[in-house]
Amino acid sequence: MSNNARRYTNRKEAKVAGTSPHQPKPKWEDDRQERSQSKRIQPKTNKQKLYQHMLEQMTLVVADGPAGVGKTLLPCNHAATLMLAKKIDQIVLVRPYAATGSKTMGYNKGTLTEKILPFMLPMIGYIKDVLGAPTVDIMMQDGRILIQPLETIRGQSFKNAYIIADEMQSAEVAEIQALTTRIGEDCTLVICGDKRQNDVKKGLDGVTYIKKILDNYEIRDSGVIEFTMEECVRSGICKDFLVAYEKEGWV
Repeated sequence: MSNNARRYTNRKEAKVAGTSPHQPKPKWEDDRQERSQSKRIQPKTNKQKLYQHMLEQMTLVVADGPAGVGKTLLPCNHAATLMLAKKIDQIVLVRPYAATGSKTMGYNKGTLTEKILPFMLPMIGYIKDVLGAPTVDIMMQDGRILIQPLETIRGQSFKNAYIIADEMQSAEVAEIQALTTRIGEDCTLVICGDKRQNDVKKGLDGVTYIKKILDNYEIRDSGVIEFTMEECVRSGICKDFLVAYEKEGWV
């Protein structure tokens, strides 16, 4: 890297951190708060309003429902606004390493993080909508946004972090147990999934299992929200397909 490029990168990182002399800290904080409010997504349905309240108040939230209901978008947006407001130190993104259907493009090359990264792009995209792509790139480099493979989550402990675990109907029971025992101080865990699109063919899938645990045991500061097809806020044709597949049966 050239000296000019290095100086530009350092200035950009300082501005993201709010320490750049070219942007006084009070003004940066005002801009941060203003952007946080302007980028916050407003819930469109009563169920989404309840979901948003749970995301703001609870330590563990499980969201089960079909595509298009906002179960991943809302926590990603909320986590990004918290990061802008400096209310959390880290956003942790988790997802099973599972492709859609039985056919795959083969195993991805690289480290575990590099292998799982393509599956994380929807969540990263939602966060970029709030923070901006350059800021997200810097935060991914310095660890403030962490891509966490489930395979290596044992032994981790997250503090002052917002963990979003997506597509967890494809997680196995052992993975759910490992994930839910990583919650540290001032930490929120959101588990999203759709039990209809279950890739676990033997035993309980991750979403069904964690809902069973929360139903049978007193787990503090936790809650489950279940969305229906009627709450889909995507295009009309998406909702039509959801209804059709519900009648035909999910594979």
